[in-house]
Amino acid sequence: MSDRLLRVNAYTTLDLADVRARGHDFDVDTLGVVNVTAPRKNPDHVTLQVEIDHTNVEMLPAHADEVTLSVSEARTIAEDLHSYADRVENAQSPDSDEAWAKRLNWVGYVAPGVSWISHISSWKLLCSTL
Repeated sequence: MSDRLLRVNAYTTLDLADVRARGHDFDVDTLGVVNVTAPRKNPDHVTLQVEIDHTNVEMLPAHADEVTLSVSEARTIAEDLHSYADRVENAQSPDSDEAWAKRLNWVGYVAPGVSWISHISSWKLLCSTL
């Protein structure tokens, strides 16, 4: 990435991340840098930094976006990241209920008063005995 604004070193959180640049007139998948940092002396906030490789996005000048977060805000984002990472990881597991629901084409189906998870557990038990 030429014309880089963020310093990238061994401490950079993600030195090569898949990112999307979106605007009113463009929507481009490209690469970028994502970093989380705090001041070394007297830290009083957390900074989330994102720099998109603008060389693939002609209408986007070189720039880096930064979000200054309180400790509470940083922890809230961390909790959401953890929760969504678990959700994606579970959905990608071949034995997850979500994977079985997809295989059985039950995604989005929930009968009133009936747990589709119990149906999936029954299907998994049945299939394991075959």
